[in-house]
Amino acid sequence: MKDKRYTVNWSRSVKALTIILSIIFVLTELFLLIASFNFTDDWHDRAWCLFTFIVILSVSAYTMALTPLSISLTPTELILYRPIGKKKFPIDCIQHIDVYNGEAGIRIFGSGGFWGFIGLFYSKQLGKHSAYVGDYHEAFYIILNSGKKVVLSCENRDFIISSITKRNAPNSPKQPTN
Repeated sequence: MKDKRYTVNWSRSVKALTIILSIIFVLTELFLLIASFNFTDDWHDRAWCLFTFIVILSVSAYTMALTPLSISLTPTELILYRPIGKKKFPIDCIQHIDVYNGEAGIRIFGSGGFWGFIGLFYSKQLGKHSAYVGDYHEAFYIILNSGKKVVLSCENRDFIISSITKRNAPNSPKQPTN
C-alpha cells in the first residue's frame, strides 16, 4: 500500500516571487550569453559574463532542487519530498509537533520565497530553525530529540499533527524549548 502524499502548496507571494525572479534570471542569462559573444572581443569580459551565467544558473538550479513538493506520513517516518532527494524524519525522534503561527522570520541562509521558504531562519516562536515551507498558513513545526527545529508546510497539516501526536502519546507532555 502506498502512503498518501500531501501537497506543499505555494502562497501567492511565493508564486509571484518565483515567477518574477525566474523571468528576470532567464532574461539576464540570455543577455549574458548574447553579450559575451556579440558585444565584446575581450576574453576577460567574456569570462565574467560566462562566470555570472554559471553562478545564476547554479543558484537557481540548487534552490529549485531543494523546493518542498509534498509530505507523506508512513508508520515510522515523516518524509519531505523534493525534486532531488527526500528528507526523512523518524517519528520516534520527533519530540514535539504543533501548528506554526509565525511568519518566515529572519532568513539566516537560504531562499526567502524563491521556490519557497527554504533554508535556515530565526523566529521569535522557535529561535533558529530549518524551513521547507510553501505557505506559512499551512505550516507546522517539529522539534527532534536532538533539539533541531524544522518548519514544514502541506495541505491537511492538522491530520499530520494529530497522527504524529497520537503515535507519540507517551512523549506528548514534552513542550518546546528555545
